Amino acid sequence: MSVWWPTKDDLAWAAKVLRESGKPKMTVGDLKAARWVMADSPTPENPNNKVQYLAIRLLFIKPKLFSRTTMLWEVIREGDESGNTFMIKDMWCERNNDDFHQKLAKGFYFAEATAETK
Repeated sequence: MSVWWPTKDDLAWAAKVLRESGKPKMTVGDLKAARWVMADSPTPENPNNKVQYLAIRLLFIKPKLFSRTTMLWEVIREGDESGNTFMIKDMWCERNNDDFHQKLAKGFYFAEATAETK
């Protein structure tokens, strides 16, 4: 997942979309924390498809963690004027666990004792 800061025009666009859809406006804190997120969104036709979202509101962050934490964001899809918002869970995983998490996601990971795990 890629992340970068929005421009003033991006934030003005988000404010307009929220206002026209009757949703709560962004607070000063929301404006400071906002960011663009490029997320994987695979489809059968395009397994490498990526979609851009503007994260407009931080909904949850575990307060006891300073780094390597999970955050839940309310987001608007780039170019979507409907006012529909979605949620994205932004979580940190150790790189050496990537293969493990991929196997779990595919549902065929079987724990076996090996010399490496003893």
